[in-house]
Amino acid sequence: VLYCLAECIRIIGISLQPFIPNIAEKILALINIQEKLFINLAEQYSIKPGLKILKPDIITPKIEQ
Repeated sequence: VLYCLAECIRIIGISLQPFIPNIAEKILALINIQEKLFINLAEQYSIKPGLKILKPDIITPKIEQ
């Protein structure tokens, strides 16, 4: 289950790059992904077992009203 979740986050992070590049970069950095091109969405670039996920960090600051 966690593998599927990490793989979904990888795909979402790569897909978001044209729209919100700074947030997408932070997402991919948190799950330690180096291959960030759209061609890397292919199955051969999927997350390999043993990937180290970094300590969670805030991706965007909280908006105070």
